[in-house]
Amino acid sequence: MKIKPWIEDNDPLIENYGLLNEHELSYFLNLVVEWNGGVSILKTDINEVKNGIQLLDFFDYSNKSCYLSLFEKICLFMSGEDEYLYWIPLSDTEDTDFKKFEPLMIAKTLLKKDSLASVSRSFMQMLNGGYMLFDSKCRFVGVVIDGYYMLAFMKEEFMREEMSEYIANWRKVDDALDPLLSKDLKQRLDNILS
Repeated sequence: MKIKPWIEDNDPLIENYGLLNEHELSYFLNLVVEWNGGVSILKTDINEVKNGIQLLDFFDYSNKSCYLSLFEKICLFMSGEDEYLYWIPLSDTEDTDFKKFEPLMIAKTLLKKDSLASVSRSFMQMLNGGYMLFDSKCRFVGVVIDGYYMLAFMKEEFMREEMSEYIANWRKVDDALDPLLSKDLKQRLDNILS
């Protein structure tokens, strides 16, 4: 287990680690277990999310407001006083990297577009270049390969017409990503859905 000071003093998420109370932590850990295909003691709606709408966005550094317009729209449509995001480093196996740290590498932020820039500059991103975000209300889950793309799974009931372009983005994968990233995206999607 990697204990403090794994968090650098200048990490933009330093204030966001260790914020989950016992109830939140239990809920979140059960979400992750179910997301990875396991059985948890809590029955969450995570399978509705996983089997819902699949949205895709590509990083756009010319968008100074937010590099991922999909993330920006999700924040616009879903943010409120009691909505949070739980961020963890990306892991391609059921062996979750965030559990290897003390405090656990789970960042809790408000559902605001500025959160993305903080995570993108954090140690969490530097671990392996990607991270996942879980909505505290279990409406969506995102996978971000920093600098390249965001894959989001959303319950159908929360889909908005303004987000339909992110469904259409699936036709642009081969043009927007190099062959290695395109293959990574398709394998990641297969792994999540299997």
